[in-house]
Amino acid sequence: MKQAAPSPSPSPDTGAKVTFTSPNGLGVFTFLTEDNTSVAEVNGQRFTNLQDAYNAVEEDGVITLLKDCDQDITNVTKSFKMDCNSKTFSGTVTPNSYYNLTITTEDGTSYTVYTLTRKPSIPGPGGSTGPGGSDPTPTPGPSTSPDPSASPDPSASPEPSTSPDPSASPDVKFDDVKAKDWFYDAVQYVVKNGLMAGVGGNSFKPNDLLTRAMMAQILYNKAGKPAVTGKPSFTDVPNWAADAVKWAADNKVTEGIGGGKFGSDRNITREELAVMLWRDAGKPAPAGTAINFPDAGKISSWAQTAMKWAVQNKILNGNDKGMLEPQGKASRAVVAQMLMNYLKK
Repeated sequence: MKQAAPSPSPSPDTGAKVTFTSPNGLGVFTFLTEDNTSVAEVNGQRFTNLQDAYNAVEEDGVITLLKDCDQDITNVTKSFKMDCNSKTFSGTVTPNSYYNLTITTEDGTSYTVYTLTRKPSIPGPGGSTGPGGSDPTPTPGPSTSPDPSASPDPSASPEPSTSPDPSASPDVKFDDVKAKDWFYDAVQYVVKNGLMAGVGGNSFKPNDLLTRAMMAQILYNKAGKPAVTGKPSFTDVPNWAADAVKWAADNKVTEGIGGGKFGSDRNITREELAVMLWRDAGKPAPAGTAINFPDAGKISSWAQTAMKWAVQNKILNGNDKGMLEPQGKASRAVVAQMLMNYLKK
């Protein structure tokens, strides 16, 4: 009787393993496909573009070269290592304008170490250093309730100062961010200031939603990534966000959602974002009491003061339908716009 030929599993990406299973009980055979296009690898994932590999690597992580490479890495905002792996790297590594870059070799390894340090202090919100700062001052801590009934004395609340806009730097190009887009300037601002970055593939993904852990990381970046001691007390914080969430909780920039959880993967709402920025600014008292939006009544009680402050200072504006949408989810574009409004006010 004619026997069926072995059937391959679905074709994987180049450089991956292909598994064939014999129908005759002869076992499973695994082959490694040849990869002639990938230039680098990060944690087992291969990339044809070195910039994408950098975007994917974690702080102090390793990029392994797979072939000789002359591609450049730009707007670097995190330290990393490159394992040349007997290959030649002839490209350049350019730091974000708020960092100094030191290049060394690691003894006993083939690693080249790219270490970033913040440039001298630049004033930022709350009297702490903003993007590029090196000696952040912890923001004043609020009470344990999300929205304390007593607002702080305005005279005691530090006023956000203007953070410089590195307009002299060339614009960062993303395939999904066009000059005509309402968020174009905001995306340029947050990327140039090292607050946010692309997501790989030359994309910014402006319409993607942002999680609470991601927002904690952004504000931690703004503060200059100060050293923290220990781990966060929450049980749902990923390793990449541990320092950021610990810093945010210690400085009362944010709190958990109850049950020992931070809600790391929960998409942040517009009112939650306003509260985090308000606390980061030192909880300044709003100038008035009214919020003139049709859906102002939907604002949660614990977010009332922060939302008044955000609206009055034009940090948060209505959507295209004239609604404040306090419990709507904040996209990456909205977060970028609110950050720019906040830091440039």
